Amino acid sequence: MLNPVKNLMKDNELEGSVSVISDEITITGTVTSSGNLIINGNVDGEINCESLEIGPSGVVTGTVKAGQCYLAGKLEGKLSARVVNILSTGDLNGRLSYGKLEIESGANIALKLRKTKQLSDTPVENLDNNEEMSNMSDQQSSIGSGAKFKGKITGAKALEINGDVEADIDIGKITIGQDAHFKGGIKADLAVISGIYEGTMQAESIWLTDTSRVSGEIRYQSLQMDRGAALNCRVVYNWDDTDQKSKKSKTKDKTVETSDEIIEENIENEWNNLHI
Repeated sequence: MLNPVKNLMKDNELEGSVSVISDEITITGTVTSSGNLIINGNVDGEINCESLEIGPSGVVTGTVKAGQCYLAGKLEGKLSARVVNILSTGDLNGRLSYGKLEIESGANIALKLRKTKQLSDTPVENLDNNEEMSNMSDQQSSIGSGAKFKGKITGAKALEINGDVEADIDIGKITIGQDAHFKGGIKADLAVISGIYEGTMQAESIWLTDTSRVSGEIRYQSLQMDRGAALNCRVVYNWDDTDQKSKKSKTKDKTVETSDEIIEENIENEWNNLHI
């Protein structure tokens, strides 16, 4: 039987008691631990613990609240944790509330995300209370290369995507990496696109790097497009949701098939203030 403790948890994270549910065991009901809980078997019910590891053979169905969670197996249901690490073999389907999130390449996730405040003294049992939720956090989340995500993402301040994502996002800053493929709607303060984007994007500032490939529609107030970026989309300049009708005369609406040009919008000083 795999000893996942050495693979997933650092030595200083294993202080206190360790409980192990081996791969031949099936539990239906509630599991509570004040220490470390390792699941290699099957649990159907509710889990409350400070540190949880779901091994590659582990299957959990139900509701999980943990201080930190390492997922290498399968979890279907609702997970609330301050720190979440989804490993390459991890499979998560349901709803996730988190403070800090890391997703390895190869992980399979289909869920709704909600970010929590980074509160080290928040009791595990209170992690999913509404008053503990924050729409903006200083931590940046990321979806790694090879990872696949489908669902809805809300509450993150900054998100870096290097995998395959189909979602709607309302965010502060989003970065779509060179190897990423994003499909869906984006509302952002700043969007940096280096990969493939399909959908409707609305952002105050957009930077399209030389490897970006964009289709659909983009709405912006300031745009930087590097030589080599390719567009096949509708482009709307100087939109304003609050007073869109009155500003139609200021709106430029155009379709771009491909581009080897640099669009200069006199935004260099403004762009430098965005702290990319």
